[in-house]
Amino acid sequence: MWRSGIAALIVVIGVALCPHSAGAQAGLAPPGPEPSMQAFRAVEAWVRAWGVAPIPPQDLDPERLSGVAVTLRLDGVRLGRGVVLADAGDVERDFVHTATSRAIREADLELPLPFGPERVTEARRLAERITVELELGGPVIPLLGDTFEVASLDVAPQHDGVAIRSGRRLAATFPSEQRSRNIGPGRALGVAIGKLDLPPIELGALREARGVTPYRFRVTHIAQTSPGGPAVFLHRGGTVVAAPEVSVERLREAADEIVDHLLTRRWPGEERHGLFGTHQIATGLHEPLIAEPREQAVTAYALARYAGSASWVEDQRGAAVLIEARRILEDLAVVEPEESDPAADVSAAAAWIVAAGEAGLLGTTSDGEVSDFAERCERLVTDVGLSIDEWPSDVPRDGRALVALARAELARASPGDADRLDRARDGVRTVFREIEPGALAGAMPWLGLAELAVADPGAPIPSFVAMLRMRELMWRFQITEAEAGFDDRDLVGGIVFTRGRSVLPSAQGLRPLAFVAVMLGDERLTEPQSYTSELAALSRALRFVVQLQAREAELHHARHRNRAAGGIRLSPWSQTLPLEASALGLLTITETLKSAESRGRPRPVPVGRE
Repeated sequence: MWRSGIAALIVVIGVALCPHSAGAQAGLAPPGPEPSMQAFRAVEAWVRAWGVAPIPPQDLDPERLSGVAVTLRLDGVRLGRGVVLADAGDVERDFVHTATSRAIREADLELPLPFGPERVTEARRLAERITVELELGGPVIPLLGDTFEVASLDVAPQHDGVAIRSGRRLAATFPSEQRSRNIGPGRALGVAIGKLDLPPIELGALREARGVTPYRFRVTHIAQTSPGGPAVFLHRGGTVVAAPEVSVERLREAADEIVDHLLTRRWPGEERHGLFGTHQIATGLHEPLIAEPREQAVTAYALARYAGSASWVEDQRGAAVLIEARRILEDLAVVEPEESDPAADVSAAAAWIVAAGEAGLLGTTSDGEVSDFAERCERLVTDVGLSIDEWPSDVPRDGRALVALARAELARASPGDADRLDRARDGVRTVFREIEPGALAGAMPWLGLAELAVADPGAPIPSFVAMLRMRELMWRFQITEAEAGFDDRDLVGGIVFTRGRSVLPSAQGLRPLAFVAVMLGDERLTEPQSYTSELAALSRALRFVVQLQAREAELHHARHRNRAAGGIRLSPWSQTLPLEASALGLLTITETLKSAESRGRPRPVPVGRE
């Protein structure tokens, strides 16, 4: 029966996510693909020869250029960058030729080679390992607004470059620079202003005092993902995940890749710090260096769920992943110098109990340190009240939900303790009552899991109506193909709970989505007649989850590609890999596949239905 559910998932994904072209965004288009690729081939040839001809053999500049940026990297490290802008004191022809010459000249000074007669030969040898990135800017379009925030509303993140003109001077921030700095359009305008040595004041004041004009310009972006590899046209710094790619096999592969990424986050030293913090793709650094205890516990929970319920995982791999999940929890029980104590923080303590229960660590370990730590966590989550009047003001909404789930987990670990189960049920009811219906998604997946944990098998779910309304609200604010259009097709399936030009989907939507995946497998929450339509909406959301994953194209500029590969980015234009985002992405995919396996054959999706 589960095979028919999986087969249906494949069919629904294909029907629900089939992309369509909606035309380019209104405005002046950047150079087209053929002249752009011709320019790229010339740039790469010059780089491999490690020098450009004094005069280019032909005009390689596509029409309607406002600027060109050429970036050269060696093993992920930027060696050189050349930028040419129109009306900025530079030549107004041979943009590609001039920008490449500048990039090679700057890179040559950074090569780890001694100066001497063999330098040119050795430089050409190293040039074979260099990756090339070319950005071709289309015509500039003025931006309105007296603040950077307002002006940036019309700038598409990672699609557009931004520029500032002051007199005849022009400075720009191309998408590649925005990505390496991990900044949005507003801050990118500020960077351009800094290049002109203008004072760091608000845009309206700069207009009045210096007569500046801000612009945006669409960019055709081409890069190599490996030395000597084929050039790829980038869409917001990566590639778009098409509907046919999001098969069951691809989802399984994505889950495996996330797990592999999470396992690279282990602290390598003798100290028991657990996991590194948020990974920065461009720099290879972690900020903060050590992940917060709650994030680590949530990661351990997701790994344990994957190890214990993913049917495609081989026994040996599942056992190894479960061991890693337990190690994370055991490391959290040892508080190293300058670390915060998880057993002193309500949310972290609750997350630890939830993960320990899933990993089979509650009441089963012979480690005295871990047992003592578990008792401290238990005292904290059972003593705190769940009413708003009793709750510490610095604990977030989903922290209360985690406490409710931790109490349910403790009740499950003591099957004969009816009083503990009753208190856990009361706690779940209290949290549901005190969270506004519109804010329920922020308490997921923990509150939903707590509700299911304390419910009697087969009995109706008390919060059934609230959960269905939350799911309906999610699908109402899910971005569809028609809404996204061609330029924003990488956002299809993402969830935004408000509407507006500046509101774009991110990994924050994974919180409720992880529980919606659980709802799909429970007939009390997804009746047979609604299963297919719910699967279609969830399939579209899964496309966005896979879109958030850092893959080859998204990592073309990564400092440490092997450490970043497979992680879940904060957004399609973000260069950060938060630990919890990867954990929730793994949980969403695992629970979806588990739910599909547990259900029977759904009805086919009607033709034309989204």
